[in-house]
Amino acid sequence: MMTVLIDTNVIIGILRDAQGYKQQYDEIRDRNQAGITTYIVAELHEGLQVITNPQRRMMQEKVIEMMVEDFVRAGAMYSLSVPGARLFARFKAALQDCGKTIPIIDLLIGTIAIEHSFTLVTSDRGHFEALEQVATPELAVVYFE
Repeated sequence: MMTVLIDTNVIIGILRDAQGYKQQYDEIRDRNQAGITTYIVAELHEGLQVITNPQRRMMQEKVIEMMVEDFVRAGAMYSLSVPGARLFARFKAALQDCGKTIPIIDLLIGTIAIEHSFTLVTSDRGHFEALEQVATPELAVVYFE
């Protein structure tokens, strides 16, 4: 079974019940082991900070924490290793040489996917297409539309 790394925007799409996200995610989960990174957890918690309704924020936080615990229990929570940090630096320099920048957190997530030979599942085509152009080994990506 292949492992797919689920990006923050896909999780947000599922939580918001965005058109087709849950169905696409379920289809991928039926065929693959899914994982997330600690950086995705950080982005999800960052998003909680802008929710002004305390009850809604608390409800969303509970859903996120349950989801995170599921990934932790499954052994599917990933962070950057020392060799991954070297890859990250190489990719960041290659992007700069091409005059491209992507958010650091997306570069970290993409590097983890590459380091572990995971397929990244995202709807953020712009950032990850830039990484695909410079990444060796290659980044495998499934784009949600």
